Amino acid sequence: MPRVKVGDIDIHYELHGDGEAIVLISGYGGSSEGWLRQIPDLSHQYCVVAFDNRGTGQSDKPDSLYSMEMMAGDVAGLLDAIDVDAAYIFGVSMGGMIAQEFALRYPGKVIGLILGCTTPGGAHAARPEPESMAYLFDAERHKRLTPEQAAWESLPFLFTQEFIDQNPELVERVIAGRLKYPTPLYVFRSRP
Repeated sequence: MPRVKVGDIDIHYELHGDGEAIVLISGYGGSSEGWLRQIPDLSHQYCVVAFDNRGTGQSDKPDSLYSMEMMAGDVAGLLDAIDVDAAYIFGVSMGGMIAQEFALRYPGKVIGLILGCTTPGGAHAARPEPESMAYLFDAERHKRLTPEQAAWESLPFLFTQEFIDQNPELVERVIAGRLKYPTPLYVFRSRP
């Protein structure tokens, strides 16, 4: 799969379909594998740009502090490297926060902004439930889990139990995708 140098890292990306570009920005610890259900449909109408954020998937995983500004800059650098002047920007969860930062810093590169399950941050932002925060940031718990255990434990944050029960094949694909290129623990501690 293609990789391109953007700033200080190599970013893995995929292009699917033709038309105006739509960039898919994954959430916390997720990779382009997480878009497996959306890419086929979107690629009928758009040139889908799916990529792995720094620290995830097949992109480089520097052991340093990350920031929203840095990650928005990665998106801009990727678009420049693949000769895309402007795109629809679709971000989910932390990817939505990156998308918002991108739109503020690079408004001329944004055709439209699509945000899913995200927050603008700030004092009045909706906050995740304490259990979610404990799951995401409990380094000791993460050290005790195998990558497979961590992937299975993440499912309730991604899907309802009803969906998990009714879609075992899709759930297995999601788990396989998360295990294929696991996000190192130090990356979770480096995130904004």
